[in-house]
Amino acid sequence: MAIFAIGNRSGQLFKDNPLGDKQMSESSEERDEELRWRLEVLKAQLDSGKIYIAEHIAEDLKRSMSAVRYGPDGKIDLSTVDGRVRSLSLATAFFHQREETKKSVSLIDISRTYFEFVEKNFGFLAKQAEEKGYDAANFATAIADIPSAVEELSVSGSRFVEALGEFWDTVGDSSHYHLQDLTASKAVFGGDLFPSYQTNIASSVGLYMDTIVLSDPFWNSRHIFEHGSARQKAFYIAKHAVNVLKYRDLAIEDMAKPIVVFSPFRSSVDEDEENFLKSITTADGL
Repeated sequence: MAIFAIGNRSGQLFKDNPLGDKQMSESSEERDEELRWRLEVLKAQLDSGKIYIAEHIAEDLKRSMSAVRYGPDGKIDLSTVDGRVRSLSLATAFFHQREETKKSVSLIDISRTYFEFVEKNFGFLAKQAEEKGYDAANFATAIADIPSAVEELSVSGSRFVEALGEFWDTVGDSSHYHLQDLTASKAVFGGDLFPSYQTNIASSVGLYMDTIVLSDPFWNSRHIFEHGSARQKAFYIAKHAVNVLKYRDLAIEDMAKPIVVFSPFRSSVDEDEENFLKSITTADGL
């Protein structure tokens, strides 16, 4: 099918409107300014030749674009913008923001920042477990039987998880977009807080898949740090610290196809996604 590129000719599609803007109501002003921003993004993308239109809709869309006018105040007159242009601007703005979000931080920087944060706070636990020859579960059980350790880790662990929430809230979308666009075979671990402490799954699954995506067990355990006992908090901080840091070297290696990536489930950082999943699972369950 032939493709029509509006491309660099789009600069002629937005013209001054001698009739001026219609007055906007105060309640809709913010929404209208958002639409104007999307239209400016659309124009910039068209000017740079990044948008291509299928031939069978090209003529109608071209007429719609040609009808768009600027008012005397320099703003786009929204009364000259029809549904075709509004829809295209919405899609264009989404992909523009998606690319800008990806550019804001790389996947390797997310991984390195995450592990730096974990190691600075609880790296000493992983070192102690290694020195004593304990696995994650046995070490966590031993820690949970030491009152002074429980008192310290229950407080620092809660603060740590709270800070992690802010971190994932900031970089979660970037992480998800990078993973979606990653050209590699990917395996996403689910069904539990984290893979078994008894093995490193990269040594098995990694034989068949390019990239293994693991969710953050600290963040997955946030309900424990909100409602659990001090002993439970200390246990899971110790267990997760030992378990997570086993994957550090694989996760922070800068590779085109990373072996291991840590990223939260979208439903754990996006309230709308969480509510959506709850609604469909409730409907299926009933």
